[in-house]
Amino acid sequence: IKMKNENLWKRVKPRKINYRHYFGGVAILLLLSQLITGLYMALYYEPSLRETYQTIQYFTNKAVLGAFTRNVHRYGAFFLGAAVFFHLWIGYLRRDYQGGRKWNWITGVTLLLLVSGFLISGTILPWEWKGYWMMEMFNNWLKRIPFAGDRLYEFFMASYTPTRNFVIHDIILPITTFILLLFHCISRL
Repeated sequence: IKMKNENLWKRVKPRKINYRHYFGGVAILLLLSQLITGLYMALYYEPSLRETYQTIQYFTNKAVLGAFTRNVHRYGAFFLGAAVFFHLWIGYLRRDYQGGRKWNWITGVTLLLLVSGFLISGTILPWEWKGYWMMEMFNNWLKRIPFAGDRLYEFFMASYTPTRNFVIHDIILPITTFILLLFHCISRL
């Protein structure tokens, strides 16, 4: 069994472990931190128009380590976005989009878009003034897309509810991210 594990490690690890790989590892650790803190916060969250803000306030002020968990989740999201961006930038400078690592590049760019989706939907979830304005800005960005922008704007403005945003942020995006992360990390096997 030990021989198989060593062989797997030799196939998975980069040829030379150096600074170019740090941001990818940091991104995975931050993603795990986001998963743990997000699961804890989801236990208290009530995605309804009347209860959302009150449940966030209750979690922050009265739950065990609530404010700490919420701040770790909030600032971890910022650092996750930065780590993924720098990891992608280093891959761009190494020209990973060419040659045999092309699929890693495609999944990496898609993962950056998913992390952006996490950031946008996570900002909207507390249903406070910052979330409202983030929703407005995101929809205005969508409006600028040629041909389909107006339809996307109207669809998202008409169909937004905290419940749908919760499903996107806590179910759809994590499952998609996990699947793409598997392809991204194990594509060389």
